[in-house]
Amino acid sequence: MLLFVLHVASASGQVTPTNEWVSFFSENTTLNGNPIPVGALIDAYDPDGIHCGRDTVHTVGHYGFFPVYRDDIYTSGIDEGAAPDDTITIYINGVEATTTGPADPVWTSAFAMLRVDLTVDIDFDVNVPDPLDGSGEPGQSVDYVFTVQNTGEGIDFYELDVISATGWAVEILGSSTTDYVYPASSTTVSVRVHIPADAPMHYIDDVTLTATSAMDSGVFSSGVVSTEVVTTSASDFDPFIPGIFKLSQNYPNPFNPSTTIQYTLERSANVELCVYNVIGQKIRTLTQGSYPVGTYEVEWDGTDESGSRVASGIYFYRLTAGDHSRTCKMMLMK
Repeated sequence: MLLFVLHVASASGQVTPTNEWVSFFSENTTLNGNPIPVGALIDAYDPDGIHCGRDTVHTVGHYGFFPVYRDDIYTSGIDEGAAPDDTITIYINGVEATTTGPADPVWTSAFAMLRVDLTVDIDFDVNVPDPLDGSGEPGQSVDYVFTVQNTGEGIDFYELDVISATGWAVEILGSSTTDYVYPASSTTVSVRVHIPADAPMHYIDDVTLTATSAMDSGVFSSGVVSTEVVTTSASDFDPFIPGIFKLSQNYPNPFNPSTTIQYTLERSANVELCVYNVIGQKIRTLTQGSYPVGTYEVEWDGTDESGSRVASGIYFYRLTAGDHSRTCKMMLMK
């Protein structure tokens, strides 16, 4: 698992190393009743609130050895850390932990090693709102920015997963894990959606980004963005490629129970006319073969390849002639 070093200073500042310290460690520390996970943050503060120690968990259930620094007696007017016999307060992911022994968290003497087991309960939560939907042409890529919000009470980071509902290529632009996010704060994640070159016009794909808490795998949230395939080169209702073919809007539209699709070939071609549903699945091939120049009409009776009636809703019909294709939208109403 990829670990991150926290670069954001706490309210009392970064830890200042000195020439004396006590090493704290644990072999049995728990978070929400489970062994503390890799990536959890351990912070130590003296009674004056001076940040005098920090560690990142590298082994499940364990932390340390990490130094808890003493105030440097040779620097006047600067408080870098603890004094002998100070009780140290330890935080896990920004929430005060309870010590369970065997040693007490007390700054005893220079270079002592103390096993201080800890336990803490933290309410982790995350929210990923839906970004605004977008569109693009076949073969293009569309970028989206998701916001990952830490709505819990502890510092957290998130493991990211992105998936297309219909198998488009999608990628996270950057790491598949966020950096640490403080409570009531957020981070952004950029996602790139690659529209297939053969995607039909007005086809819509949903891409889901899921952020899962690295501290509690049962805590997650998903945002969804929709991408519609559009074109800027021709109107949906004038799908005409000069010298090749013209595809007309079906009539009637909306329709029930059947509709007619007309197309004109201006040169002979191998033709395929198919119907797709809104998630891009081919449900019926209406015409397939080699046809000479001329105008043709094909009727669709609202059934799939097996002859079963399809549900009411939006469908697309796509005409391919040689290396060229056009798509129009139609609506079946019952």
